[in-house]
Amino acid sequence: MRLNFYTLFIFILFVNTAVAQSQSLKINEVMASNTTTLASDLGNFGDWIEIYNPNGTAVDLGGMFITDDLALPTKYQFPLSNAATIIPANGFKLVWADDSAQILHTNFKLSGTLGETIALFAADGVTLIDSVSFGAQTADVSYGRSTDGSPTWITFNPSTPEATNNATTIQKNLNNAFAFEIFPNPVQNQLMISTPGCYDIMITDMNGKLVLQGLRNQQNMIDVSALQKGNYLIVAQQNGLRVCKTFSKN
Repeated sequence: MRLNFYTLFIFILFVNTAVAQSQSLKINEVMASNTTTLASDLGNFGDWIEIYNPNGTAVDLGGMFITDDLALPTKYQFPLSNAATIIPANGFKLVWADDSAQILHTNFKLSGTLGETIALFAADGVTLIDSVSFGAQTADVSYGRSTDGSPTWITFNPSTPEATNNATTIQKNLNNAFAFEIFPNPVQNQLMISTPGCYDIMITDMNGKLVLQGLRNQQNMIDVSALQKGNYLIVAQQNGLRVCKTFSKN
């Protein structure tokens, strides 16, 4: 009986650890307009999504879901019992959003013109693991986390599919010229933007629709009182480099 309880305990511990590791996966980089950057194993230049595994052990995507429609969380399911869906420890996996509905090829494409939301769901089809929203994209320029797993998103040219986002030049630009802060968050009426320089600032909804735009220099207050309640994306851009943050309007 003790052996059975011990075996059950070990099994539960293993399952809980596997679940925790899978729920720490990150959508790390996205290219919604791939014209010449990278061809897939099918020979086409489809849109792609990079998923990052920050864990010290491999994680299997098998059974999980990825979607470009939050109303349809189970839109594409990764197949079970397939070595191709395993992300190595501290590694990356490319998922092709090319509407071909094969292994690691989703049944939808991304909109580089309008932008959209991508979400990764657990195998129960309900638990959200990670998501990202983006606006209109430039051809062959990716949108990714400034460093692997970072909450800050920037554009990458060149992109870094299945490779670390810790590019020295990108990080130098981010640290020295492009760090910016917003507060309070959530906000009701006045949003303060603190930047070290002069940048083009715009605000979009989570579908990429532009709602506010203007040049902001160093510390400025933006009146967001007219915005409806919900989540928004604020973008600071200069010389082709773009940094994005999300905020909530109460």
